[in-house]
Amino acid sequence: MASLLEKVVMLAAIQEMDNPQNKGETDYAVKQFKDGNQTMIDTIHKICSYYPQSEAYKNGTTTLTSYKICCELVDYCSFYKQTWFYIACGGAGLLIIIIVGVIISCCCCCKGRRGGGKDLEISESSEESTKDEQETD
Repeated sequence: MASLLEKVVMLAAIQEMDNPQNKGETDYAVKQFKDGNQTMIDTIHKICSYYPQSEAYKNGTTTLTSYKICCELVDYCSFYKQTWFYIACGGAGLLIIIIVGVIISCCCCCKGRRGGGKDLEISESSEESTKDEQETD
């Protein structure tokens, strides 16, 4: 888990991205990222991993440079990159497993009764009653 100091430093870096005086440096970093500079890719990914915790993200501001880099370029704002999405998927998976378990247990219980033995007894008794009726005629 990241230390508090690292979190503070990364959130400060996100604020620096949004500073208009740093536009040249930010543009250079984006160019390096797009060109495939691995050091810059790792740095931007590390900074953007803290973006959902920043004030800019919480306010929903989409005009800032940090939004354009972290959400549009690196794709850290997609719903499938958020923690709640993984929790929801885990819950849905667990629900599916429970439903399948219930269905299998119901099938096993019905198989134990030989698929409705009471129906067989009813049909045998109705056959006997029809034979009795036919014999009396």
